[in-house]
Amino acid sequence: MAKSRMINTSFWSDPFIQDLNNNEKLLYLYFLTNERTSICGIYEITERTMAFDTGIELKKIKQTVDTLVHAGKIKRHKNWIYLLNFSKHQKSNPSVEQGIKRAIKELPEGIFDKLSTDSPQHGLPEPELKPEPEPEPELKLKDRESTPAQKMRTFINSIREKDIKYKNLLRNLQEKGISEAIGIVELDKFIDYWTEKNKSGTKERWEMEKTFEVERRLITWLSRIGGFDGKKKRKVTFIS
Repeated sequence: MAKSRMINTSFWSDPFIQDLNNNEKLLYLYFLTNERTSICGIYEITERTMAFDTGIELKKIKQTVDTLVHAGKIKRHKNWIYLLNFSKHQKSNPSVEQGIKRAIKELPEGIFDKLSTDSPQHGLPEPELKPEPEPEPELKLKDRESTPAQKMRTFINSIREKDIKYKNLLRNLQEKGISEAIGIVELDKFIDYWTEKNKSGTKERWEMEKTFEVERRLITWLSRIGGFDGKKKRKVTFIS
């Protein structure tokens, strides 16, 4: 039975989409809707299949994929694709969350780790390997991060870069009942929602709020998930 994929009608008004050329628009929409898509946004597909299904010349597929990788919309490891914003197209409920966990467990060994970390991406230079620093004992903002806006910008960068602060936060959330798989998905959803730009493209959603305390907003966001205990052990806080 064919899977049904519903794409938000605002897809075409997204400033990112409007700046893409025809091949890039088609391939990105194809990644979101083709029959190989998985509930966790990770699936295997070859360049030859992409070319055959879309009609884009095979020699242009790699260039088009690289554009989407550099734009931070996908990650790629060999023939595996990870749609970083795929979760925002899905409703959050226990059934979906269980489906995501199950889909991740069913992936071949090592694929999720390679795609969810800073592993080499197709078409990009391999990063220099550096020893990972020890986790900091407390997840807190430095004193200089004094305003809510500064804290939010620090938080956005940490989630997008998947740095040590992000990994510490995932550990913090696990102490509060959120699995790593669900934490990764929900943090991406949180960022996708609050960084959506207004129609003029001048401000993100969070910047239009009168006040915005990122820790409180995230706790409220996560409170709808079964098993989350926002008061357990320590506050949900972040380092800069």
